Amino acid sequence: MMELAKNFLGIFTMASILGMAMGAAQASEVKFDIPGQNKVETTAARYICKKSSLPLPVKIFRVSYINAGPTSIAIVPVKDGATVFSNVVAASGARYVAGQFEWWVNKDGATFTDVNNKNATASCTEVKNPKAKENSQ
Repeated sequence: MMELAKNFLGIFTMASILGMAMGAAQASEVKFDIPGQNKVETTAARYICKKSSLPLPVKIFRVSYINAGPTSIAIVPVKDGATVFSNVVAASGARYVAGQFEWWVNKDGATFTDVNNKNATASCTEVKNPKAKENSQ
């Protein structure tokens, strides 16, 4: 019974955070089981990227991170909505991929790359000032 409750909590937490990250107007519910008794942890960070042709917001935006044991995802605002990136092996930092895009976090920054075009990379900086306004996207 306890394991069932923990799995339900993991599913509920993931679905809730995905919905919040996508915004109420365009939220979709996503549910999946997380094997084992892994605690679900969520964090968020705000970034601003140097101007590029990549489909990222031009102003400060929030990225949500969800970790449950070996399962880690990042929710990044790509194009006109939120995209779920899955964590993959990295030499350093945390590397996430979704389709043709890569979000690689290292220390206080991140890079966003279109892997189909290695010249298409955006350098992003974490914004730690709590008063800085986020993109309204």
